[in-house]
Amino acid sequence: MALGAAAALALTACSSGGGSGSSSSGSFCDLAKDVETQMNAVDNVGETDGPEALKTVFVDAENALKQAAKKAPSEIKSDLNALADGIGTFNSIGKKHDYDIMKMASDPELAKMMENDKLDTAAENVQKYLETECGLTGS
Repeated sequence: MALGAAAALALTACSSGGGSGSSSSGSFCDLAKDVETQMNAVDNVGETDGPEALKTVFVDAENALKQAAKKAPSEIKSDLNALADGIGTFNSIGKKHDYDIMKMASDPELAKMMENDKLDTAAENVQKYLETECGLTGS
């Protein structure tokens, strides 16, 4: 379903692993651990939660990703910006349909976004960085 794909593009849910990250990435890694909460919420929201819950989770996720992108190291800054833009697009579609997941799922703009290989690549790049530099692993 489209909701699951949107959740996957966000950052993929991360869980704490070993490692503390390098000194140059430590501050970002601390932020990434905080963003983990938002990404877990994205993974756990479902169509039975209703429009307000969906809106809250995705608006919070967009804000968290924008904050992370501001502090991201140059290696993944553009990837995090792409992911934040993807969630922003999802939120624009949500606003257009009052976050009614069934209406959103039939929106051609959402289908186009979900087929965007750049978002998949961005998510993979961020996940790789989080694993290598921050000790966070995908769940």
